[in-house]
Amino acid sequence: MKRKKSLQRVLSAFLTILLLVSVVPTAVFAAGTETYQKISDAAEFETGKYVMAVDTGYAVGPIDGTWVSAVKVTPEGNVITDPDAKMVVDLEVAGSSVKIKLSDGNYIAPKGENNNGIQAGEYDWAWSVENGKFVFSGTDGDTVTLASNEQYGNKFRAYKNTTAEGYPHEFTLYKLAESGSGEQTVAAPLADPAAGAVASGAEITLSTATPNAQIYYTLDGSDPADANNTARELYSSENKPVITEDGTLKAVAVLGASMSAVQQLSYTIKGEAVLEDGDQVVIYAPAYNKALSSEKNPDKDFYNAGTDVTVGADGTLTGYTDVDIWTVKDNGDGTFSFGQDGQYLGMQDSYTSMDLGEKHDKWELEDAGEGLYYVKNTGRDAYMEW
Repeated sequence: MKRKKSLQRVLSAFLTILLLVSVVPTAVFAAGTETYQKISDAAEFETGKYVMAVDTGYAVGPIDGTWVSAVKVTPEGNVITDPDAKMVVDLEVAGSSVKIKLSDGNYIAPKGENNNGIQAGEYDWAWSVENGKFVFSGTDGDTVTLASNEQYGNKFRAYKNTTAEGYPHEFTLYKLAESGSGEQTVAAPLADPAAGAVASGAEITLSTATPNAQIYYTLDGSDPADANNTARELYSSENKPVITEDGTLKAVAVLGASMSAVQQLSYTIKGEAVLEDGDQVVIYAPAYNKALSSEKNPDKDFYNAGTDVTVGADGTLTGYTDVDIWTVKDNGDGTFSFGQDGQYLGMQDSYTSMDLGEKHDKWELEDAGEGLYYVKNTGRDAYMEW
């Protein structure tokens, strides 16, 4: 690519560094409360006290005749604090099986013989987990699954597998924090964009999954969790961290006396742009000694035509015509568009032909060295060629 202007710029190469620290929350104990924390995978599932809830907002309660009762539950994010004692169950995990002991002291088992129903009695349910949801199934030939029925007050019992598929049967498990003293947890902040190369002056949006938690951040490498740190700032929509130089953003979420792990992310500033908004350029392929034209090749109308051009000893390009001159639009996200008469060079969802007005019209430059660049279509992940 050659610019008509004499001003030349160099596209700086940069290395994106992404450093994510553990998002395991720091625990702080609050006397007199019990906190049940959501678990999401098999490694976290072990014997203990739990709340078992389905997505309709009901948890497993005591036995109610031929059903297991349903108790309304409203988690706060990933936490349930001081739940109704009726919904607290004991899960006794042994490998791939688990015994379910309800708050009334009864264990539960399927009705048996592959029938819908539930009964009191010790029973080894098979358990599985996928995408953070747990499923409890029959064993020893019982082809049933524990599920809720919205038509019967959201109560629970075992249903034949084919029937259970239509009922809420995927459970979210909330486990009592260790020691039973009310361990309070706070989710670590997330950042958007999440580290890497950004334009100078980029604002970073921070968030946490913990409701009502405040976020503190620093940009000088110091600890945002230190309440005595005068460099830390309270995040808000009016006070976002702004990246003006290469450096590290640290952030922590705080709720009362509890706080998350410190999130640490590294940012770099993108190099000076090769092109500027409004520049006029000729896109030149040295391999062919041709400039890219908006006209089509008469022999293959799905290819753009190329105009024969010459590059002088002083780098001056000659031989191009008006259909080879493109006006640059800086899209503000590191990409550029190349236009003629108000339309921009783009690609369709299929094929590599390049037409004016097609929807994939954003291109980025990749430094090929010696003043040359690969021109890549970001929507199609394809390179410009003709």
